[in-house]
Amino acid sequence: QAALLEVKELLEKTALGFGHSVIVELREVDADGARYKVSVVPGQAHSTSDLRLGLSLALAREGIAWGRPRAGGISP
Repeated sequence: QAALLEVKELLEKTALGFGHSVIVELREVDADGARYKVSVVPGQAHSTSDLRLGLSLALAREGIAWGRPRAGGISP
């Protein structure tokens, strides 16, 4: 399992490719995994969809597994 700080840094670095004023917050962590919130002011040619795709590809490239939303958890 990837270290929490390494995942945070990957999300920050990736998000910077889509805009500026990036904030990555660790919202939840437990034995099953971690949940982060990524905020970014998008660049002119980028959409929320572009950011989600970029983050998804970066996590997959690094072999970082996806979790599942928790019932009653925080919405993206």
